[in-house]
Amino acid sequence: MQEHIAIGSANVVVVGLARNCAGVIQDEIRTIAGALTPFSSVKFLVIESDSEDATCQRLEGMQAELDIQTVSLGTLRKEHPSRTDRIAICRNEYVKCLQQDKQYSDIDYVIVADLDGVNRKLTPQAVESCWFDGADWDACFANQSAPYYDIWALRHPDWSPDDCFQHEGHLIDQGMDAYRAKKIAIFNRMKTIPPEASPIRVQSAFGGFGIYKKHLFDQAHYIGLDEQGAEFCEHVSIHSQMAKSAKLYVVPSLINCGYTEHSKIMKGWRRSALYVASRVISMNRLRKIKRALAR
Repeated sequence: MQEHIAIGSANVVVVGLARNCAGVIQDEIRTIAGALTPFSSVKFLVIESDSEDATCQRLEGMQAELDIQTVSLGTLRKEHPSRTDRIAICRNEYVKCLQQDKQYSDIDYVIVADLDGVNRKLTPQAVESCWFDGADWDACFANQSAPYYDIWALRHPDWSPDDCFQHEGHLIDQGMDAYRAKKIAIFNRMKTIPPEASPIRVQSAFGGFGIYKKHLFDQAHYIGLDEQGAEFCEHVSIHSQMAKSAKLYVVPSLINCGYTEHSKIMKGWRRSALYVASRVISMNRLRKIKRALAR
């Protein structure tokens, strides 16, 4: 087990992917950089592909401001039409750089971050809390002030033991209606975790922001398709390799955002369900439904 390095002495690299995010990527990188001021040094490594806007130009425009390296893989979608396959290819590019490029030889922690606006609430205090949360982690992942949204990447024996979308499809195949299947397989797992709660040991997670000890990437790689060629969450694939010897946690105090496009869908679904219910059933029954949806 590699020991923790004090945050003020640690060198970090932020790695992430970029595609058609010209409108938000500069603000997102600046927000992340601002939240990482407690570290000794911060680099950025961004892997781009398939952009049809000014994403590459926006990244080039920041090179005088921050230590950013950009690698463009050009157009992948013709040869790799599956989205998760492309994502895994791009993520494995930064893994290769971490393993082979000497400029990253002094890096202590690797931060994997989404760069499409999901980290807008990240602060130095939230990041620093990971060093004082009491968990002996090898990798830790963000929480949200709204319901936790990244259920596909989440694996926990009780909270989310399986692929939520496969579970949803299985329920529908067994004759369950689509609304109820989505509620059981996905929305019921979107719990709101208080920031003061204790760190939660998981088998996999992400939530748009994860801090890893660099050595975890020495032998690991991402996989975006399963053996049958179906889309597979690339975070689950690499974490299954890491978790054999590493401790992974969701850290509730590491807040990176509130509602996302995924948790907003749940919010809208609940409102719609309550509206429909209010038109056809008694108020007493509606109160029971509200309590059930709040669980």
